[in-house]
Amino acid sequence: MEPSCKTCTKCGVSQSVGQFAHRRGAKDGLASWCRTCSKKNSRDHYLRNREKYLGRHREWHRANDGGHWAQTKTLYSVTKEQYQLLLRTQNGVCAICRCVPGKRHLHIDHCHESGKIRGLLCGNCNRGIGYLRDDVGILRLALVYLENA
Repeated sequence: MEPSCKTCTKCGVSQSVGQFAHRRGAKDGLASWCRTCSKKNSRDHYLRNREKYLGRHREWHRANDGGHWAQTKTLYSVTKEQYQLLLRTQNGVCAICRCVPGKRHLHIDHCHESGKIRGLLCGNCNRGIGYLRDDVGILRLALVYLENA
């Protein structure tokens, strides 16, 4: 039978096993420190080494153009140059509403089944077709609804 309590080796307080993270290598399958002590230790470690972490973060962002293109390449296999070519073919505007993007980049719209890139959309249009689940039938019903309103 499993014990219902365990004592944290950091603070010495006996607590329910639910207050301990799972640890695969431990005999009882639980971490030796309670979640509160672990969280406090992590926060203290970060605060002691904050400048080191921020420095690494800044370096990575500088090297990866703010992180946007690294993420775009990872998620969609689209390079900065391919994105800019697609943007030029759309005359620099959203493929649906034709708005000019402000400070933010246009979103890369893609088919969730095939992964095929369909175009670049502003945030509102991208969310709109997402909320309609990329379903042409629902989009047609929404169009009828708006026309009859």
